[in-house]
Amino acid sequence: MADIGHLRHDFDKNPALSIEETPSDPFAFFDQWFAQTRQTPAIAEPNAFVLTTVNAQHKPRSRSVLLKYYDQQGLVFFTTRTSPFAFPGITWSDKF
Repeated sequence: MADIGHLRHDFDKNPALSIEETPSDPFAFFDQWFAQTRQTPAIAEPNAFVLTTVNAQHKPRSRSVLLKYYDQQGLVFFTTRTSPFAFPGITWSDKF
């Protein structure tokens, strides 16, 4: 068995999230967070995320999507019909 403990990212270097400093409007908060994320060179595609849905049998399915637009109405994102589903909760990325 291989010891891969050294691969862990040190999340303690990131600033703590303070509820008192968080905007009460979730879209304002997202805008603030997304602006900061876009300025992070290590994140190649800050608009990429994993969307997970659940069918009528409560079976989750996840798909990688790209955010194209957002405002107070909501988020607009896209994917292709042929994109493979990801394993729920697991993403493989070189972005971080």
